[in-house]
Amino acid sequence: MADKPAVLPAHPRESRENAQTRIGAPMGRTKEQVAADFADFQRTIPSSDIVIFSDGSRLVDGCAGGGYIGLQAYHQFLRSSLSYGHGKEVFNTEAEAALAGAQAAIAYPTAQFATNL
Repeated sequence: MADKPAVLPAHPRESRENAQTRIGAPMGRTKEQVAADFADFQRTIPSSDIVIFSDGSRLVDGCAGGGYIGLQAYHQFLRSSLSYGHGKEVFNTEAEAALAGAQAAIAYPTAQFATNL
């Protein structure tokens, strides 16, 4: 007798407005105000902590790549760009760049002072 597939419980769908409120989406703010709000938020991160920013992209010919920077004590201490060739989605290149950045940050000597990555 074959096992029945698991049935996941249904969850009510969150409205777009509620989701935007929950994640702090721009919601009518200008690009400049959102940037200022982010800068204010970034100043609340302890200076010993490490922050990794990553991005991914794919060219028209299908070649994909990603990159990351690492910040600690409000200074950039890591930076790299990575080529992933053809066949990668942008989402995957960004995730792989974030992982590479985290691995590089952990190996960095000042990581011992970080309480969060």
